[in-house]
Amino acid sequence: MHLKRVNFHPDRYPTREHSPFKLDLFHKTAGLDFRTPVTLFVGENGTGKSTLLQAIARRCGIFIWQEGGRTRYDVNPYEDKLCHYLSVEWVNDCVPGSFFGSSVFQDFARILDE
Repeated sequence: MHLKRVNFHPDRYPTREHSPFKLDLFHKTAGLDFRTPVTLFVGENGTGKSTLLQAIARRCGIFIWQEGGRTRYDVNPYEDKLCHYLSVEWVNDCVPGSFFGSSVFQDFARILDE
């Protein structure tokens, strides 16, 4: 049981001026194939790696551990909407679980140390 493919649907994006919808990855790629149960995303900061992982988790109904609320000067209303504009295909069946990024892991590790 693992993810087989993620398809992007840029024709349905609500904007092209705001992140994540302005990132090249989500316009120049029709989708991503996952041929093995483990896949690594590597790239420069700001290219959409974490954004894509969170969107896949949301689309699959996987619980996302998040940091406490942060106050931002410039709020992006589209930040968490990518999941509505992609589709996922599974090998066999979807997998339940949870997701947390590196910043949440750092907080978790600090709490364990305490």
